[in-house]
Amino acid sequence: MRKSYKLTALLLAVLMLMALFMGCSQKSAATTTTAAAETAAASGDTTAAASADTTATSGDTATAGPNGVTINFLCVNENYTQAMQDCISRWEKKTGNKVDVQLYPAEEFITVLSTQMMSGGTVDIFRSDGTKYAETAWPIDYFADLSDRPWVSRLNKNIVPLISFSDGTIRGVPYMNTEYLGFLYRKSIFEKAGITDLPKNWTEFLDDCEKIKTKTDAIPVNISCANGSEFCTTHLMHALFSNVYNVRGVDATKQLFKDIDANKVKFADIPEYKTSLDQICELRDKGYITTDFISSTYDMAIERLGTGKVAMHPCGDFILEPLLSKYPDIENDLGWFPVPYQDTIGSVPVCTGSGLHVAANAPHMDAALDFVDYYASAENQDIYNQDTPGLNLFSDVPASNNVITANYPTYQDICFTEIDEAGVKVWPEMDARSDIQEMMLGEIDSKGMLDKMDQSAAITGKSLGLEGW
Repeated sequence: MRKSYKLTALLLAVLMLMALFMGCSQKSAATTTTAAAETAAASGDTTAAASADTTATSGDTATAGPNGVTINFLCVNENYTQAMQDCISRWEKKTGNKVDVQLYPAEEFITVLSTQMMSGGTVDIFRSDGTKYAETAWPIDYFADLSDRPWVSRLNKNIVPLISFSDGTIRGVPYMNTEYLGFLYRKSIFEKAGITDLPKNWTEFLDDCEKIKTKTDAIPVNISCANGSEFCTTHLMHALFSNVYNVRGVDATKQLFKDIDANKVKFADIPEYKTSLDQICELRDKGYITTDFISSTYDMAIERLGTGKVAMHPCGDFILEPLLSKYPDIENDLGWFPVPYQDTIGSVPVCTGSGLHVAANAPHMDAALDFVDYYASAENQDIYNQDTPGLNLFSDVPASNNVITANYPTYQDICFTEIDEAGVKVWPEMDARSDIQEMMLGEIDSKGMLDKMDQSAAITGKSLGLEGW
């Protein structure tokens, strides 16, 4: 899901110093792909990191194709999918150009991109969270306007509102599936536990966890909190946080987010958020989660779900590509449902997948535009959709459903396309990752975690000069 870490004005001096440093020593592929191996390409195939060392090169050593140029692509480790790797290979073969893929951990990416943009046109294409929400992380003038590209007229009409920037322009295109966050589960384990109906509230969910714990060999819920894999747990948090829509209604929730940015409401003052975190802690306290959560990685989550060591894992569509590439035989044994909240079935947060953008000051603008045009072409999308079922960007390229999107009609009334941090300038996503580690370890409680998020928000709000801070 989106992981937008807000760049603040307070960082500018640091960034300029980093620009000088990076001019002397660019991060090499050997360094960046080591991190890729550790996070195992969370939104792509788990072989992505292993193969990245032969695909990605450093900006200093990359060489152009015999008939073309080399464009630079900055991406987060966990979002460098196998499907994107294959797309790059096809484009390179077609054009004679090369793509220099530079991979970074999520917690570094915002700063790295900003540094390179400010150092003067060293980036051609780059990844973002949630496509349209990229403008909450970076200035809009970082992005080339793609509104007049030939593929825009082919976009599915339902996709356009999800990727248009606030000024109505198209400045990116998703390259990963739209994310519907909830629980992916193994049907056979539920059957063995005697679970015949999916839970309709939190009490029923806890009862099901107890049945799985006592009647099967599986752990009810996988929780992964290792450094670099905390998103596995914050996805559960986001799924629960989205219940503010159900409790307050859409209009009131959007106003709540505006009030957060204006420092009129603190995160710790939102009861739905505290209840959500308390539910996560309750899973831990009742012994329904993996006990080694603090060292458990995304790779381990895939292995445990694939082999039936765990019954459920909180996630979105992004897990399906790496999971099914490694365990294709379990596809028909997978099911999906929303995370229950109190006495309700819960909510389903929805956002577009990571976006592909062209830098406004791209040094190889023509080649960068050509790459995005190729990605969006019917020729490539037909292949891409076979690799990532569920992605349906273009009206002329039909896509088949995956196990998660197939459930959309059942839950469409509780699906919300602007989830908690969407557009909230002070949302401390990356800080929340470390905060949730502390909460799961019992070092702070739910209120303490929200207090820490408020402290981080205050730093951002003041440095950005937002009214009310």
